[in-house]
Amino acid sequence: MGKAAEKFTIRRMADTDVEGVAQVEADAFTAPWPPALFAEELKNPLTHYIVLEAGKKICGYAGFWLVAGEAQVTNIALLKKHQGKGWGSSLVEALIKMAEGCGADSMVLEVRKSNLAAQNLYEKLGLAVVGERKGYYMDDGEDALLMGRQLKEEEDG
Repeated sequence: MGKAAEKFTIRRMADTDVEGVAQVEADAFTAPWPPALFAEELKNPLTHYIVLEAGKKICGYAGFWLVAGEAQVTNIALLKKHQGKGWGSSLVEALIKMAEGCGADSMVLEVRKSNLAAQNLYEKLGLAVVGERKGYYMDDGEDALLMGRQLKEEEDG
């Protein structure tokens, strides 16, 4: 018998989560956002963030800005030791549901051109490549793919 699947919950980010989110950020990215930036994000009425928590520890987070009906994803991150468990899919699915609940018509995000695992995950969840951003990442100048999807069906007019 294999090890029982670890349980996790996904909920809205709170001020008390900033340090834990910053630890995930530092583990996941080469140019991490500082904790103060997350604290500021939580004060912005356009931003919406969720955390994935397991055993009272923040293991992942995701967020978006809601601008003119579009959920513009800022970050999606999971501690490296929890990648490959399906938690990333759950996190992105929860983010999509949150965006829909906030009235977003569509969702867009940038992903490193080299990050095939993330691209595959986003494609499984209905996002498609809609463009490219040359030299997007400041730490190394890597290009980003712009991926997006409609969240609401277009109404016949």
